[in-house]
Amino acid sequence: MSLLLALAMTASAQDGYYDTTSIAMASTTFAEANTLQTRYAEVSGRSGAIATGLNEYQTALDLLGPGALDGQQAHLDALKAEFAREQAVLQQTVDELITAFDETFVASMERAIAAHPGQAVACEGRVAVGRTLPGMPARMQDNPDCTGEDLNARIAAAMDADPALGPAVTALMERPWPSLTIPEAPQAATGGTAAVPVIPFAKDVLSDALRRIDRAEDDARLPIEAALEDGTTEAETERLREQVVGIEAQIAELRLETFAPVQAAADKRFAKAQKKGGPSVGWCANPAFFGGCTVPMLDDSAWRAVARHSKVLKAAR
Repeated sequence: MSLLLALAMTASAQDGYYDTTSIAMASTTFAEANTLQTRYAEVSGRSGAIATGLNEYQTALDLLGPGALDGQQAHLDALKAEFAREQAVLQQTVDELITAFDETFVASMERAIAAHPGQAVACEGRVAVGRTLPGMPARMQDNPDCTGEDLNARIAAAMDADPALGPAVTALMERPWPSLTIPEAPQAATGGTAAVPVIPFAKDVLSDALRRIDRAEDDARLPIEAALEDGTTEAETERLREQVVGIEAQIAELRLETFAPVQAAADKRFAKAQKKGGPSVGWCANPAFFGGCTVPMLDDSAWRAVARHSKVLKAAR
């Protein structure tokens, strides 16, 4: 968590100096507040897992194409909309919390600095020296411009003893965080008394091809993302949305074209196994993360044997 990012560091000091980074490192109250990073990491991990699940669900529906069941795209779209709403609420909560923490610590630090009138001057204690290679950490040294007494520890101690800071930090840390929903709602498979998970099967047979399609999508989206970062008018944003829709349609077509012959070859193998007493087999697009399907999954060893059959692998070429 940042501390006093808006305060500019000056390069001169007289009788004593301080810098916000050193104060934060010396403050026990700040260290306690930083435990919120663990909570944020947990929420971020959950958010990433949901995003991955949504992407896999969309990929599965693209792979099945017209073979996907009616209503599943609408179900996925509803999941995406709810995730976007919850993400927006979460981001707003985090932004407000960071701002409140910064304001709280700024006020406490200013009260502590006021005990050293005319003495405490902001000075960045450590500065980079020499040239730095890209991707390499900068070599740091003590700032020679910081002269006089190092007041960082004294200011940090005064902040930790500040009767207003502790309760304010406690109140902020007790603020409730919004939840991110993982809807475990099993969906119907395309048929059968057992189902094969689309994404694991496709990755087992078509991992390289799927990665190439993913890269193609990322490359196509890059100019759009760059334009959005630079800022766009309402009309330009609408035009970019139309481009995204076009890209998604092209990617869906590529996925279908890639998977269709593999699926057809696999269906023949499953049908032969059914004649020998095996179950009838359908395809499950809904990831296990969201509850999978309403029929049992076919045993992994059974569908992996089909995925590695020579005729299925030949269809993947």
